[in-house]
Amino acid sequence: MRRELIVGWPKSGTTALFFKVADSLPAGSVQKAFEPKSAAEIVEATDKQFLVTKVLITAIGFERFPDFAHYDRKIWIMRDPRDFLISRVLYGSYVLGGDDRIARGVLDCIRRKSVNPASVSLVDMLSELSTFDRELFSAATPESMARRLRTTVEFLREHRPGLFLFRYEDMIDGQWTALEDYLGRSVRRERQVPARWAHVARSRSYGDWRHWFTASDVDAYRDAIDPFLEFGGYERDWKVSECQEIADEHAVGYVRAIMNKERARLGLANLAESA
Repeated sequence: MRRELIVGWPKSGTTALFFKVADSLPAGSVQKAFEPKSAAEIVEATDKQFLVTKVLITAIGFERFPDFAHYDRKIWIMRDPRDFLISRVLYGSYVLGGDDRIARGVLDCIRRKSVNPASVSLVDMLSELSTFDRELFSAATPESMARRLRTTVEFLREHRPGLFLFRYEDMIDGQWTALEDYLGRSVRRERQVPARWAHVARSRSYGDWRHWFTASDVDAYRDAIDPFLEFGGYERDWKVSECQEIADEHAVGYVRAIMNKERARLGLANLAESA
C-alpha cells in the first residue's frame, strides 16, 4: 500500500487539498483517513492500494508527527499567516453560536470592523472578542502568533528533508506542477470539497488580510510574522489596501452561517440576518 499524508494548520487548505489528491486516484483503490487524532486510529484496509490521510497539526501535536514517518509522501500545506489569522478568528467563532447573547455580540463586533475596516484595528477587535471567550481569541494575539510560527518553522526545518512544502496560494493560482512531480501523477484540480465540509471554506482567495489590518496592526504583528514569511518564501510586503472593503459574505454573513450550522446541531433556531 502506498501512503500519502497531508498536514497543516486548520484553515490552511488541508481539506481542499485532501480531496484533490485522494480523488485523483482510481475509484475504489483509495482508503481515506480524514483527521484522525493519531496514526494508531487508522486500520489499514487490505483491499486498497492507496491510503490518503489528512491530519491537523493542532490535533495530533508536533511531537506525534513521527508516527506518520512510514508514509511514502508527506505534504505540508502552508498559508500566509496573516490570511490564516483572519480565517481562523472568523471560523473559530462558530463555537460561540449556541449562546444568543454572545453570538450577537460577536457578530456585532465583526460587523463594526467590516463596515468601516480602517476605523477599528484588528488588535482592538480581538480585544473585544476576548471578552466573550478569552481562551479562544487569545490564540490570535501577536504573542501567540509568534509562538505558533516559531514552533512551526522549527518543526519544518527539522522534518523538511521528508516533507514537501506546498503553498495554499499556489493551489489557488493553479500552480500544481511541483506537487504533481512529487506525487508522480496529476492531481484532480477541479475537485471541490463535498457538501458536508463546504461550510469550512470562506473566500477561497488570498491577500484578504490587506483589508483587515490597519497600520497599527502591521506594527503589532510584523516582528511575529516576518520570520515565517521569509522561511516560506513569501514577500515581506506589509502594505495594506488603500481602499479597504470587507464583503459581508466573507465576514458577518460567513460567521452567522457557521454559527447557524452549530445551532442546528444543538436544536436551536437560526440567528436572524439582522443579528
